[in-house]
Amino acid sequence: MHVPLSSASVLAAASPIVGTVDEIDEIGAFFRCTAADCRDYARSARSAGRRLEEGAGAAIDRLVAKVDERLRPGAEKLERSVVAAAKGVDGYAAEVSRIHREARNALRDIDESLGEIAGAASALEEIEARIRVHVLRSWDEAPPGTMPAPLLGPAAADLDAGQQAAARRIIEQQYADPWLRAAAQWKHALEGIAAKKERWAELLDERRTAEQRLLRSLNATELGGLIRAGRLSGGHTPSEIVSLSIAGEFRGREGAPGVRISHPLLVELLGVESGGRIWDDPPAPTRVAANWASLDPAERQRLIEATPWVIGNLPGIPFAARDSANRRMLDFYDAHPSVLGDRGRVALRELQLIRDQGGDPQVSVVALDLTGSVPKVAVGYGDLDLADHLTWQVPGMESDADKALRTWDRASRNLYEEQQDLLERRNRGGLAGLVAFLSYDTPDLVDSLNEKGVLSELPARAGADRLADELDGAWAARNRGLGDPSGLGASDPPTISVVAHSYGTTTAANALMLTRIDVDAFTMAGSAGIDTGRVAALDELRVATGGSGYTNIFASHASDDRLAPLGLRYSGRANPNPELSYRDAPDYAGALHFSSNGYVAPDGEVFERTDGHSVIGEGDGTGRRSPRNRLGFEASAGHGYWDPKTQSLRNLAATSLGMTDQVLGGLHVAKN
Repeated sequence: MHVPLSSASVLAAASPIVGTVDEIDEIGAFFRCTAADCRDYARSARSAGRRLEEGAGAAIDRLVAKVDERLRPGAEKLERSVVAAAKGVDGYAAEVSRIHREARNALRDIDESLGEIAGAASALEEIEARIRVHVLRSWDEAPPGTMPAPLLGPAAADLDAGQQAAARRIIEQQYADPWLRAAAQWKHALEGIAAKKERWAELLDERRTAEQRLLRSLNATELGGLIRAGRLSGGHTPSEIVSLSIAGEFRGREGAPGVRISHPLLVELLGVESGGRIWDDPPAPTRVAANWASLDPAERQRLIEATPWVIGNLPGIPFAARDSANRRMLDFYDAHPSVLGDRGRVALRELQLIRDQGGDPQVSVVALDLTGSVPKVAVGYGDLDLADHLTWQVPGMESDADKALRTWDRASRNLYEEQQDLLERRNRGGLAGLVAFLSYDTPDLVDSLNEKGVLSELPARAGADRLADELDGAWAARNRGLGDPSGLGASDPPTISVVAHSYGTTTAANALMLTRIDVDAFTMAGSAGIDTGRVAALDELRVATGGSGYTNIFASHASDDRLAPLGLRYSGRANPNPELSYRDAPDYAGALHFSSNGYVAPDGEVFERTDGHSVIGEGDGTGRRSPRNRLGFEASAGHGYWDPKTQSLRNLAATSLGMTDQVLGGLHVAKN
């Protein structure tokens, strides 16, 4: 019996996941920039009109009239039009984001249900072999809950009727319950698929409704009049214009230009030939890992060479294979820099410098997508396929790849060395490995009040989807795809932990509401708060419980870090630091607190305090403090949360490794 490999074989060809929210946001940003240009033009027109009024003559009068009656009013009218259009696009982007999220969840759920059906079918086939009965069935029809009557083997011919009946009862007692459980699992999975297929159809309708609503809002503006009056080459209708320019079919994400995203072998891996959706909508990582393992080495290499963007960014693939594919993409970008924007080229140069450093730890490129408006990268340190402890680091505000790769390279090397040193000096054994996740559009500080600013939850919610996929993918890659997280796994799987800074704690907490696996620890440094619209309490997060009986959620906030509290108080997010309390922020209990304010060990070794919000402290080493440092916004040199010889770095390493007995200053439960 054949069970479909993925949801793509079950659902209708039409999909509510078309294009990306980033592309829609770019159009909204274009409208806002156009509005600003219109304001500048109107100001220039007013200024020119005043200067012209100083002259005299009929020609001057006609020119002044043209400025006052046509140019300036026209600019103001266009400004009003594009502002209204921007609002319509922003509302559409929010709707598309929600629809994409629900659709991706439906795809994941269907993939998991198909896996459950395959597992149930295998169990029933094994029972049928034992009871000498074979039943032809289809995957989409649930088997009966009652096991077929068993047949006895040739040896039973010597038994009388009573003995044969007794033998059948023994067989029924042995296999009837396992049969019923497998049949119930199959039936439950089919019911789940049916519900998700129904929701999929509803999401298609909701997407069409959102597009129609956007079209109506555009038609109500002067800009809409221009659209109605004009035609793209080929005579497209306004509906087609909206679809082409906004819905994703125009400038739709197809991976890097000139790079293949389709290959017949991808059917064996993804269930479809195209991998164009794997960044925003990857298949279930457990299925990816299992399918990758079923390919022979030559087939895997062909996919790495033919579709490097797909393999390099696909959660569930072994890290070495992803690195090999992404290095091919680096070579491609290096040879064809014109395919990248300015920010993508900056990120490329920074990543090449990191890659070329050599030495320990080994560096791998875990994810690479440089062609969008915001370059997205994930960099690994250590042998991620062999590490006994995998740590994912999530940066906060102003940490897009083109801006923060260098800082997070230093931070990652510092944490890696501290983790490895702890493991070796405490005779715990094992290897550390960590990933710097610069794979989302981090918020800005200078423009905090807009929808992508640090006071908004939208960037965290968008980044959480990809982070959750990567965390589940790390589990699947290291557990070789051997089933569901509640089922079989590798004989010695690694621990998986998350360490986040600032706004990254908001993103990470949202992701830990979406993962299918429990991470072993979650550590927050200088948290900008928890999104109360997504996380009702810390105990809802997918984080394991430690030996002490407490969930392995840790938090620290340096007393001199005065920037993080601002994000908490003015965003309305919840405070996860149990030792602190803010008048304007709700407190979330459940995290264990450790200090980052400095520590002197019994042997006299000094561990420095963190004196600002920075990951890596800045300064010239003279002890002079900048105004931003004196305010607690930036840490001074050697006093960031991730700087060597700080209490913070040691405790980040200890909590992420599960070595809580090595936390300097100890762990403290919330006073309340």
